[in-house]
Amino acid sequence: MKNPIFYIVVGLIAIFSLTSCQKDTIKVLPGKLTVEFTNYRSDWEIRIYSMENELYPIYRSVTATNLEIELNAGNYIIALGSDRVAFQIKSGRTTEIFYNRNDKGGVIY
Repeated sequence: MKNPIFYIVVGLIAIFSLTSCQKDTIKVLPGKLTVEFTNYRSDWEIRIYSMENELYPIYRSVTATNLEIELNAGNYIIALGSDRVAFQIKSGRTTEIFYNRNDKGGVIY
């Protein structure tokens, strides 16, 4: 017969091996976009595009004075009239875009 210490060591190794295996879950949090205007005009149409597809907007609004939406992490473009601003949404973070008196957009991460 083998030594009982051998069985104890093998048993402990088996217990540690089975309990140390944890499933890693990746939790992807959406990011938030806030858009603020100094001089908002009601004839503006706000369009947000994914950087991969600039033909079809993923968000369109005509009525928002200040905008706050959730987006998945990624690269986007916001178009307001002829002004286009590229920005990035980071998971769980807020990206702020502001439009000044001259209707030019700027990004704050």
